[in-house]
Formats: sequence, C-alpha cells, structure tokens
Amino acid sequence: MMRTLLFCTSWCDSLPGWRELYGRWLDYYASGRGPIAFDHALLIDDASPVLPDDRRVEIIREGEWPESLPKIGLYRFSERLGRSAKFVYPGWWRSYFCSLDVARRYGFSKVVHIEHDAFVLSRRLADHINALNTDWTSLWCPRYICPETAIQVICEDHYHELEAFRSDGIEALAGRAAELELPFSNIETQWTGDRYGEYRQDIPADADYACQVPAGVAVTFSRE
Repeated sequence: MMRTLLFCTSWCDSLPGWRELYGRWLDYYASGRGPIAFDHALLIDDASPVLPDDRRVEIIREGEWPESLPKIGLYRFSERLGRSAKFVYPGWWRSYFCSLDVARRYGFSKVVHIEHDAFVLSRRLADHINALNTDWTSLWCPRYICPETAIQVICEDHYHELEAFRSDGIEALAGRAAELELPFSNIETQWTGDRYGEYRQDIPADADYACQVPAGVAVTFSRE
C-alpha cells in the first residue's frame, strides 16, 4: 500500500490570518472527513513570524526532524526567503522541494500537494487522486491555459525527475513560472475547475475543484 504525504506551503504574519487560511485547509483536509486519503499532513513554512496555536499541529523546527513524523505537522524554516517579484519566489520553491526530502526520509511513495486556497470538491476527482499510483500529475488552469500547480500528485516513480529538476538550485528558477517549468508527466484537462477566486465571488455548482478561493467563501465537498 502506498504511503501518502499531503502537504501545502505556508507563510502568515498573524494568528487570525493563520486560522482563517491554514486552519481552513486543516479543517477541510485533515479533519478525518476530508476528500484526500493520506497518512501524514504537513505544512512547510517559510519562516512565518507567528506559529499556529492549533492543537492539531506539531511544530518541527528546521533541521530537527523527529524519528517519526506527526500525523499533522508544520515544518518551519528559520530564515524567510519570501517572494520579491511575480515570478521570483524562492520561499515557495524551497518549501515545495522540501516535500521530496520528507517523502524520502519517512518512506512516502506518493506526495499530494494542495495549496491552502485550493479545494478538491467532487467525490469523483477525490477518488481519482486517491487512486493515482504512478506519474506526476497536475490538473489544468483554463484561465491561464497552463497546468494547475496548486493541485498535483507526485508518485515515487517520478521522484528522480523532481530531484533532477531542482539540481540547478533555487536561484536558477528566478523569473520562471512553476506552471510552465515543472516537468509533469500527466496533465489532466477533463476536470471542471479554475482559479475562480481571481474573477468571481462564488464557486460553480459543477466544479470538481477550485483554486485561489479567498477566505470567507464557503467550500463544500460533494460526496456524490
């Protein structure tokens, strides 16, 4: 059986903001009733100035990896790399690549990456994601006609490709968009979804997923 790591990248400068954004992500995905099957959930944090006061979350400081990973954890880097321009975001790249190190350290054979404002809404898409056991899969972003990096699945047979991709270092990725650079082996366009939060106030009833959903917009998982 595949062991699955579910993770998102994180950074927040206030506790109310953390509860509103990342607390929502945990409520949706890690409450025990969420759509994605996982063994451990991890937020990989770009040195946020605040740490969550959420009892569900065990804090792991940079370099202090425990013998076994907590069910829900937050790994916090000690120095922020941040984002200095639209396509210059070393903090995100570092957190993203860290998931590969976590997968190898703790023996995960599948990594599911879902950002804090992205939601899998339909049972059929959730079942599909849960069943994936090969490839490096992304969904599709109709708004920008490109792969949707906010929801992706990396299976162990493609870890070596992620390793090769990051081998030139984070600095080499400055000015490059992840959507256009990551070497996905499978880009799925059959699902209904988009970055709705950029151009509308609600989520279509037939959506399988939604991305960039702002705080305050209701998200509901359809179990149909």
